[in-house]
Amino acid sequence: MHRLTGVFTVFFAIGIVQAGIKAIDNDLGGYQDMLQEIDKEQNIVSMLVAASTAGTDDLRLEVFYRFAKPKVIVNEKGQDFIFREYFNTEMLTVLLNYGHLDLQMLEMVAQILDAHRQTRILIVALDIHSEEQFRKACSEACKRLKMTRVLLSFLYSPRALEHTFYTLRPYPQYHWTLELVNASRKEYFPTYWLNMHNATLVTFMPQDSPQSLVYEADDGTLKMNGFITRLVMLYAEKFNASLQMYEPLSVGKAIHYRVVNQMANASLLDIPMALDLVLDQNMILQQSAYFELTAIEVIVPCAGALTVEEIFALLLNGYFFGCVAINVLLFSVAHSLIDYYFQGIAMGLNFMLNDRIMPGVLGLAFKGRHSPRKTLKLVYILVSFTGLNLATQFGAHINTLFTSPPTHKAIDTFEDLHRSAVKVLMDEMDTRKFGYIRELFGSSLLISTNSSFVLEHKNKFNHSFGYLVSTATWDLFVRRQQFDPQNSFCRMKGLEVFPGLAPFSVDLQENSPHKQPLDYLIYRVHEVGLKEAWQASTFLDLMRLKKIPIHDQNPSQEVRALQARDLLWIWLIVIIGCGLSLLMFFLELCLDKY
Repeated sequence: MHRLTGVFTVFFAIGIVQAGIKAIDNDLGGYQDMLQEIDKEQNIVSMLVAASTAGTDDLRLEVFYRFAKPKVIVNEKGQDFIFREYFNTEMLTVLLNYGHLDLQMLEMVAQILDAHRQTRILIVALDIHSEEQFRKACSEACKRLKMTRVLLSFLYSPRALEHTFYTLRPYPQYHWTLELVNASRKEYFPTYWLNMHNATLVTFMPQDSPQSLVYEADDGTLKMNGFITRLVMLYAEKFNASLQMYEPLSVGKAIHYRVVNQMANASLLDIPMALDLVLDQNMILQQSAYFELTAIEVIVPCAGALTVEEIFALLLNGYFFGCVAINVLLFSVAHSLIDYYFQGIAMGLNFMLNDRIMPGVLGLAFKGRHSPRKTLKLVYILVSFTGLNLATQFGAHINTLFTSPPTHKAIDTFEDLHRSAVKVLMDEMDTRKFGYIRELFGSSLLISTNSSFVLEHKNKFNHSFGYLVSTATWDLFVRRQQFDPQNSFCRMKGLEVFPGLAPFSVDLQENSPHKQPLDYLIYRVHEVGLKEAWQASTFLDLMRLKKIPIHDQNPSQEVRALQARDLLWIWLIVIIGCGLSLLMFFLELCLDKY
């Protein structure tokens, strides 16, 4: 728990001497009415009052201590607690200064208001010698601390019929405007981001479609698209701001989105044209609202059809040769026994491989021995039926496999991926984001330190590799594959890198004043479905730029004659047969000689 030292008091009793508040003669400058109007304008649930110890007994400020709202009163420096961790942030902060701007107190309040520095802040300056110097110093401090909704009030006279104060305007540059408190005034804390008065916002993009895309138009100018790019462009258009790239864009010069987000974290960018995965819920305070809930998965090349060589290998397998060998052996033994028993013919080799049986088992014509023995004729009949069965089944299978070739085994799990030859191409920055990726993919992972190389292969739909994609990128692949009769990439449910849906949002600077307006815009974009429209627009631009062709990139092969390489297994059988025949020829020569 944070250290809560010093002298501060927390009031949570709502009924705080309300009967005596209006009777107090110390409501100087009409602050009581102002506080009530501010509360009416937007409900004050809690208050933070910061003042030096010397001012705690000043009767002129008694109205702030007596205002009937739960409040934290801090009157010593060095407090290090975070207000949002203990109290409601629908709040009003009152900072009381005596004689000069207390920068240490202002910085302490900024630390207490961590991630909520754009809440309402009322600065009351008492007995200031130079208003101009105070306003200048206060404006510079507010700009550095990224405070935007600030009222500044100077208090001198014990009584003032009309109270003047200054409103901080953060756009286009931090400056003060003199205001007059009267009955006709409607807003004390106007929404600062509705009009940014053409303020310049620095941004940059990684050029990873469909999130961000840059291309050269026919007139030579650079055009941008992509759903996150369009979000930032709409932000600038909606709130009257102008965009400036951190450095000049170069078409095709892609960088990883994490590099762009690191630039935002380093306060080099106001709003990046990139999304980042929200792994730590505490980081959402420095990021926009969720812009995308997506599944992070691996896509791999779809299982392709078997080639002619692979079909022959599938047919001429061990089962086929085993059936042939067993039948030849059995019928050869039966034929040899009949020959030996009834006719006294004994040939040792025919006992295992009979030249009259072999063709019949293969379904070919064969010549039987002329014999009156019924048993031998029965053997020939069985050989004929066996050969007919084998030949018919083989022919049926080969016709089916050639006309409708089966596919290889699909990659459904990481075990299948490890056993396959497919490599998943991934950027090194992604492996840093997910520390367990190297162990999960093992030898199937191909890591590149060149982000442009990875994005180039992914954008060209190179099916030599698998890729790590989000739902938006997969939607682009699906749209691309609608022009192909067969899908090139498949998304396997068993290859999920991140369990469930992963939230993505826009990284911002710490305590960025753009969080509230960007959150507002993101909600409106989702309400009207602009994200889906931007994705479709990006796809059309990619087609127009011919980065996505509308014709089949993997056309099916036309009917052709079998080639020598298609009959690989046939050639192997011929070669092995000729080799065995030659070996037997030399063996017979040797046996006859000796």
